[in-house]
Amino acid sequence: MEQLKDQMRILHLNILVDIENAVNAARSAFEKVGATREARIFAEAALAAEQKKLENGKSTSYFVLDFQRQFDLRRYEEIDALRQYNKLSPTCIVSRAPPSAQPHRRRVQVSISRAARNPVVPPRGADRGPSRR
Repeated sequence: MEQLKDQMRILHLNILVDIENAVNAARSAFEKVGATREARIFAEAALAAEQKKLENGKSTSYFVLDFQRQFDLRRYEEIDALRQYNKLSPTCIVSRAPPSAQPHRRRVQVSISRAARNPVVPPRGADRGPSRR
């Protein structure tokens, strides 16, 4: 009987650890979505500023392409963070609960900005030179 109580106590502790890990993973993934969104917004603003400098003759197409590459990377990181967040399953919900009793998870939608719809496509080998940072 004592052994059974110990097994139940261990099982209870393992469940609590699993719940805490799931909550921490969800919180971390959600925060990553916000951070990558901000990084993408800043990269988009930097790209727009560099394109304006190019139009005014104060920059070169190399730097515009470098900012475009950085923007594309930040956009990919944001989409990947959204994918990871949406992939998390609510592991702390008991599978026997009816679907009506399970809370609905919040989905985050991806929006494509105007700059993303009209990307500047770098030629082959454009990212080989030194970058300005």
